[in-house]
Amino acid sequence: MKIAEALAQRADLQKRIAQMDGRLKAACRVQEGDEPAERPAELFGEFDRCVDELERLIRRINRTNQSVVLSDGATIADKIAVRDVLKMKVQQLQGLLSYLSERADRYTRQEIRYVNTVDVKDVRRQADDCSRRLRETDCEIQSANWLYDLME
Repeated sequence: MKIAEALAQRADLQKRIAQMDGRLKAACRVQEGDEPAERPAELFGEFDRCVDELERLIRRINRTNQSVVLSDGATIADKIAVRDVLKMKVQQLQGLLSYLSERADRYTRQEIRYVNTVDVKDVRRQADDCSRRLRETDCEIQSANWLYDLME
């Protein structure tokens, strides 16, 4: 199984586990005299099996991400850390650009005037550079996910 397939399987398991919350609640409390649609004991068993399978899968994904060394010498886990930080930087810079682009209307000359203390073009260049590096890093990760097999 490729890493990408394992990631899709992990997402499916996470969805199933999230959906079980409502099913468990509905089965564990019913109106007096009613029967639950599903048996709580069976649901708890299914929940435990899903959580155990998810844990095994996450361990294998993490082990693989730590072990696979890419052409530049970084592991997939290293690239994921870089991607996460770049995402954070891009969000911060784009938020700042939105803020700097807001126009503060003044109705009279006596109202306070605000000015930017940074070069907006420079901030935009930084945001564009970070976005480009984020796309490249994400492509490297996605490519590796389809190239490498999941470790035991």
